[in-house]
Amino acid sequence: MSIETSKKSNINNISGSRDIKNFWVASLSESVVDFGIYSSRTYLPNYIVAVGGNDKVIGQINSLGYFIWALSQPLGGYLSDKRGRRFALLYFTGVLALAYLAYSIAPTWHFIVVAVLLENISKMYIPALQALLAESLSKRERTRGFLIIDMLSNALSIPAPYIGGLIISKVGGVNGMRYVFLMASMAITSAFIARLFLLRETYTPRDKSDKTTRMRFSLHGITKTLRKGITALRSLGKALLVILLIESITFSMPMGILSPYTIRYATVKGLSEEKWGEVVSIARLAYFITTISVIPFLSKISAFHCLLIGSAISSVSMFLFPKGYFLISISMLLIGQAIYGAAIFSLLSLIATSTIRGRVMGIFDMISMLFGAFGSFISSFIYPYNPSLNFLVAASLFFIGFVCLLLSFKLISKYLS
Repeated sequence: MSIETSKKSNINNISGSRDIKNFWVASLSESVVDFGIYSSRTYLPNYIVAVGGNDKVIGQINSLGYFIWALSQPLGGYLSDKRGRRFALLYFTGVLALAYLAYSIAPTWHFIVVAVLLENISKMYIPALQALLAESLSKRERTRGFLIIDMLSNALSIPAPYIGGLIISKVGGVNGMRYVFLMASMAITSAFIARLFLLRETYTPRDKSDKTTRMRFSLHGITKTLRKGITALRSLGKALLVILLIESITFSMPMGILSPYTIRYATVKGLSEEKWGEVVSIARLAYFITTISVIPFLSKISAFHCLLIGSAISSVSMFLFPKGYFLISISMLLIGQAIYGAAIFSLLSLIATSTIRGRVMGIFDMISMLFGAFGSFISSFIYPYNPSLNFLVAASLFFIGFVCLLLSFKLISKYLS
């Protein structure tokens, strides 16, 4: 095959045409999925306790979820390249619906472990969704398109925690929790049906070999992709490794420490599910409004300074949480998390060239989530011993990250310049 023919073949694999319908089907269906998840999973720690678990089990289940999610990202990206975006998206949306159905009928916390495994395996569809959205828009429209889906998903899911908490409080106990997970499964199933009938494939893989050969090749390809990602990460020098170390230990790990236990602590302090849902929904609204308001200002601040801001806000939020300032604390945490995440994405885009950016981001995300898993595992021992200490440890790690960023300012700034 000539070079020119090969180029044409590669180009034809991806639909070059603009497909707004495809974009809106994928975007709106994902917003429905997010609504179902936020209305139910917010209450998973209390559900685990209600069906026989305890605070230690909550952290360990959350740790397992982080671990499976970390491993799923490179596998999902590889699968979407080998079998097509639509295939991966449909298959794993179905698995996600099944996971939430499993949540809704869980007789004991052991069954919830199965549901958590299914849910985090299903997150393999995320790389396929991102690729399909990008390929459904022209290059000029992609930045705006991703902004639209992010804002749309956040806006529509603002009332979801409150609605879920209201249902749980009205129905009562375990049955109320089963209802919200069943409703989430139905919402995800409706998204699956919409995708099944309305989504168009944007990428056609060239590999038409038999299934056995394809499976052998895919296993080889996955390990090869991971090796290339790690090599690419190492090739970018000390600055990126410093950023990865700081982000993983002082942001992803404390997020893993605090995330399973915010609702548990609030429940112990007397908040009902309805009241907690109200707190989370108002916090999400505050985050949404603040994010829109500060976007023009953040564009004038360097990504490095945004990391400092995100670390500082997150640290203060967790120092406030054990004192009972739940609404202010959760609002600040969501805002700090958004600023920090955007800054990390921007820095990675600056440091990594387009030829290795995808691999670098995939490995970076995987390592970050593995530290999140470690954080949740640690918290399963800290929280039962001293609940307040759990959040103070998270706050201290955020603050240590702030200090480490200040100390590494010259190294990172020199590298970026």
